[in-house]
Amino acid sequence: MGDGVIRSDMPVVLNSWNTLTIYRDGWMAWMQLNQGQQISGQSKGLFSRITFRLETFLGGSPNITQIAKRVHSSNGFIGCVRGLQINDRTYDFRSDNRGDTIDGVDIEMCTSDVCNKISCLNNGQCVALSPDKGICLCPLETDFMIPSFNGSSYLQFPGLGRTFLSFIEVKIVLKPISPNGLFLYNGNRMDGSGDFVLLNLIHGFVEFRFDLGSGPAVIRSRHPIAMNEWHTIVISRTGRQGILQVNDETPVTAHSYGAFSQMSLSLNLFVGGVPDFKDIQRNAFATNLFSGCIQSVIVNNRPLLLLEEALSGVNVVDCPHHCSGQPCLKGGRCEPQLDAYLCHCPLRSFGKNCEQGIDDLDVNPMFYGNSYFEFTNEEIMKRVIGSKISVELRVRAFSPEGVIFWTGVRESTGFSDWFSIGLSEGFVKLGFDLGSGEVETVYNVSRIDDGQWHDIHVLRHQRQASIKVDDNIPYKATSPGSQIQLNTKSGLFLGGLEDTPIQTFNKYKRGFIGCVSHIILATDYHIKPMSEAIRGINIRSCV
Repeated sequence: MGDGVIRSDMPVVLNSWNTLTIYRDGWMAWMQLNQGQQISGQSKGLFSRITFRLETFLGGSPNITQIAKRVHSSNGFIGCVRGLQINDRTYDFRSDNRGDTIDGVDIEMCTSDVCNKISCLNNGQCVALSPDKGICLCPLETDFMIPSFNGSSYLQFPGLGRTFLSFIEVKIVLKPISPNGLFLYNGNRMDGSGDFVLLNLIHGFVEFRFDLGSGPAVIRSRHPIAMNEWHTIVISRTGRQGILQVNDETPVTAHSYGAFSQMSLSLNLFVGGVPDFKDIQRNAFATNLFSGCIQSVIVNNRPLLLLEEALSGVNVVDCPHHCSGQPCLKGGRCEPQLDAYLCHCPLRSFGKNCEQGIDDLDVNPMFYGNSYFEFTNEEIMKRVIGSKISVELRVRAFSPEGVIFWTGVRESTGFSDWFSIGLSEGFVKLGFDLGSGEVETVYNVSRIDDGQWHDIHVLRHQRQASIKVDDNIPYKATSPGSQIQLNTKSGLFLGGLEDTPIQTFNKYKRGFIGCVSHIILATDYHIKPMSEAIRGINIRSCV
């Protein structure tokens, strides 16, 4: 019946951001520009409802002359639009399947002028945080020990995929400098839906969220964590149940909604932040990126190599730490341990900083739970693999758990050959798999973790094996199936492995603590570990 026209009480501020709010209810409407007054108006006639059958256009119209008389303007808008919200719905300006835009003509990024004023060095790329502020996204450094994130950083890794459908455990050691920020995210889709797992800081509280497709579980720590201090955060999910533990606090538990119990995470895993919050699941509710240092990330007992395994990353630098100064001598590897460090010393060196040496190659080696020898000598391996093996060891144990003797493939395939001798609750344990099923037997006649010397003798011929400790009676074991050959090509490890839980398929959590001597294979070959090992880590002479 007639137009209603409302004009603001003040002009827009050119070259600055303006906020325009309009409201209509029936015939009545009002408009407010910035902090000005609400200017009211009313449409003419009797009709109080409005119907829109065409698309909504922002910034102009495909045919401006056709609507010029009705909108009282013959020009399209010149400027920038930062946000559009209609009836509580916020519109996404992206034109791909993640956004709401159907089409557009002659549109460019409003922020181009911001980056024209910023020069990024070392192949960095300028990205605008807003039309008023730009930052440089610097390429990933190649020499950091502990990554440090500044609130615009992230590291990108291959996603967890379908390998953790029913269970996952993640352990993270971090030191935040800001109480808010996302520090781990893995999703399944980029349209705001699907499965996801997220770790976030909100006002200092640690929040663990996950969604299996039917609604998120939200678990928050009981207390906020302190800034500028190292903290250990452990999360786990089994089916619909999630658990969050921060440091030594009592764990917090919650369940996800619905009946779904499996999680699929096909997208990349992000640590320290994400490239764009618009790409994460809508139930993640994250608005800030992490600021601080992340010392380690361990997924299902497997450490994530934060530098070597990263697909990409931006604005990540080295966190100040003792390890950054490379304190370990003679090629030793520095392992951060919160504010302290531990040197993993190469063969024939030891000490806090690997500063001491072992000159006597005939000493009996001592292992510390994180020590090992590795052998690939043909004379050794031909006495280990095949249809039979004889192993004689003399050991002195100071701990009830640990692997002493191991040969096997690097990663389990379900049909992986392996052979091991170790300790379980102070008793000697023998185990092996020839490719058709594993067998394990514990020699529980007497414990040997008493700090005294004990003799272990193991024999295997095809599927039959026996184990004997000191002068006691032997125990026998038989492997299932028909396979009779041990086929391993990864060498022999003595005292432990580089990554014991992973390489032993979680049969052992750590290496042996104690001394070993008189290592004899096939009754005739005496191994001299200090001279025959191709590698040795954290070895000292026996006390």
